[in-house]
Amino acid sequence: MHATRIMLAIGVASAVAVLGSATTARATPVKPDPTATALYRKECGSCHLAFPPRMLAAEGWRRIMGGLERHFGQNAELDAPTRDLLAAHLVAYAGEPGDAGSASTRITETPWFRDEHRKAARAVSLPSVRTLANCVACHPGAEAGDFDEHRAKIPRN
Repeated sequence: MHATRIMLAIGVASAVAVLGSATTARATPVKPDPTATALYRKECGSCHLAFPPRMLAAEGWRRIMGGLERHFGQNAELDAPTRDLLAAHLVAYAGEPGDAGSASTRITETPWFRDEHRKAARAVSLPSVRTLANCVACHPGAEAGDFDEHRAKIPRN
């Protein structure tokens, strides 16, 4: 337990450094912090797919993490150290603004997503899909970050 708190404290200190520098230039660490990655999968992945950070621009992630008390109609608040660590992780690995939509907080509303999924949009009416945010309905490797279009299978019924 003590080691976990120390790792979290180190992560928060790193988060503050990354968030501070990310406002002027993108600070992308070479290798993701395994503690932040595991925590992100645990906290965010408990309710929905832990979307790869590259799917939104940094500003979108900042807006999401700054409004967790009203996260798409749900209260997803986290304690401050956890929130700060996850925010820094998401911002550090965010997508480029032009590709990921500068301030969008909905991955499904970004220009690249709409372009990539124009053929799949019809699948939303299927009970097995229901929403374009249900990535695993078409991408069997989504939970591992595999969204390769050649392995995607759009349900027909």
